[in-house]
Amino acid sequence: MATQADVRRIALSLPAAEQVPDRFAFSVRSKGKLKGFEVAYQTFFDSLPGAWAGLGVQLNYPHTDQDDINNSNLAVQAGYLPGSTTAFGGGNKTSTGGNGNNGNPLSFTSNVIDSHRLAGISDDAYNIVGMYEYQKVGARLAYSWRSEFLTANLDCCIGLPVWQKAAGYLDGSARYSINDNIELSLDVSNILNTTAVTQQQVFGDSTLTPDAKPVKLDSGWVRNDRRFQLGVRFKY
Repeated sequence: MATQADVRRIALSLPAAEQVPDRFAFSVRSKGKLKGFEVAYQTFFDSLPGAWAGLGVQLNYPHTDQDDINNSNLAVQAGYLPGSTTAFGGGNKTSTGGNGNNGNPLSFTSNVIDSHRLAGISDDAYNIVGMYEYQKVGARLAYSWRSEFLTANLDCCIGLPVWQKAAGYLDGSARYSINDNIELSLDVSNILNTTAVTQQQVFGDSTLTPDAKPVKLDSGWVRNDRRFQLGVRFKY
């Protein structure tokens, strides 16, 4: 089912900047729109003979469109100029004489890159889950994938938009009921040993480079190692 939301003011409930020192706030100006849909399907093939009847599948695919998203007030902090990055002390009125980057080459005034995105939202994602439930045995094998997404339009330390690249993860679980009171289980996470890669957007739309195409560079790698967990459940 398609949904549509007017995101003219994301930070409507935030107090004024001078009331939240050492905090970051942002809002979205103009008529930004967030819309999308999701398709899902789930079934068990219980018409199959014998133990095959325990097979099942679960599928879903959400898609999202972001239009006319324009982030503003990307850094508002006590002692800093609105719209300035705070990377490496950038924008500090004391260190710059109250004139943005005058006297401080590491600070910026309105030259913040706008990603034109909302954080945490991918354009596309899908989940594929294979299921099995038959008598004393149960199992799941799930693959989840999502396209790149913004994690922060203004990182606190570098003053640049930060993204996470597209990635997919495979997880599995199995259980066996010995009797009505005892059940054994095995859970495996990140079977494919997937590495999450973050990127810094080093170039893009700003007051100095209006409508410039984004340029992103890999900047961080995080891997949650493949993990196995054995369990025993008692019921009485």
